Amino acid sequence: MTSRLNKKSCLGNIIVILWFIHVPNVFSAEYKNITFHNASFSVAIIDLRKDSLRLFWKNPITNQPFISIAALKKWLEKTGTSLEMATNAGIYDVGNKPLGLYIENSQLLIALNERKGEGNFYLKPNGIFIMDDKQAAILESSQLSSVNWSIRFATQSGPLLVINRKIHAAFRKNSASKVIRNGIGISSANQVVIVISNTPVNLYDFATLFRDYFKCSNALYLDGVISKMYVPKLNRVEEEGDFSALFGVITRLK
Repeated sequence: MTSRLNKKSCLGNIIVILWFIHVPNVFSAEYKNITFHNASFSVAIIDLRKDSLRLFWKNPITNQPFISIAALKKWLEKTGTSLEMATNAGIYDVGNKPLGLYIENSQLLIALNERKGEGNFYLKPNGIFIMDDKQAAILESSQLSSVNWSIRFATQSGPLLVINRKIHAAFRKNSASKVIRNGIGISSANQVVIVISNTPVNLYDFATLFRDYFKCSNALYLDGVISKMYVPKLNRVEEEGDFSALFGVITRLK
């Protein structure tokens, strides 16, 4: 693996101010509700050159998972930071532990999961979302070793929804397996699209949304029935949840 990572496994060593650097006073992310193929979705379109997208798992002081969006929001406010958007960031294991690769503030906290198993996470190919402060990518988990830039944040989940503009081969257009779902896509090297469905959808239609509506070359499934999104600008304030890692767009409190 050529990406340069500090492989400490304990969040207790993280200096909290690391991720406050470059946190903007205002945000430019676009939030909207859309309809696609008779289904409703809430969307966050994030420009990494202007917006501060982060991954959060544990409270650095207690070393315990935040678990809920409400707990993350409360902690951020104590540090002078506002939470503008949040959603769960992937499938997790017992103890609210990420099931696959997890990197936070350049620290490798959970190793890449290349095991075989049952369920969405193990429906190959699964994938990883990686980013630094200015760029992001989604790629097959097996391609992690090819990354040649420093990864600041990463989460592994599955399955991949869109792979090089192709919908995952296992998805069926008329599948009756419809639930609430959330996922993440890359529409350009600097632009990230995070979506949650407001009405139940199958994986094929969800993948088609990323590929055809948002023109994402690659997109990754995050989770299903339990998924939540917090976006006050859309009057959506789902602060509950029982999660592992969380995506958050943050700004400084005014």
